[in-house]
Amino acid sequence: MSERKEITKIIERLELLEEKFGIAISGLYATCEHRPNFSPPIYQIAINFDLASLSGGKLKRNFKVLASAYNSSGQLLGTTPTYIDAGDFMGFGSFSDILYLDQAPEKIRLSPAA
Repeated sequence: MSERKEITKIIERLELLEEKFGIAISGLYATCEHRPNFSPPIYQIAINFDLASLSGGKLKRNFKVLASAYNSSGQLLGTTPTYIDAGDFMGFGSFSDILYLDQAPEKIRLSPAA
């Protein structure tokens, strides 16, 4: 039987990078679900967020939002990108990422990247 818990409080945003890319990440919600019946057992991390353009319109360039998970020693456990196409983005959007890890994370960082 799997166990799911909310882990939104461990998400860290890099607001200075968000400003540099002309965006704001908000509406954060994350869960960690332990799936012991998988072989090997995994932790499924679901991260949901809203993305808004600070100018209220189209973005100047394509980029990605990286969701990175870390253990208690600060070691990277895994990362997944969400690609944002400036030509298709109309100023606001809701996104979801899923990470599959071999242990529960202690910290999740959301940051825009080129």
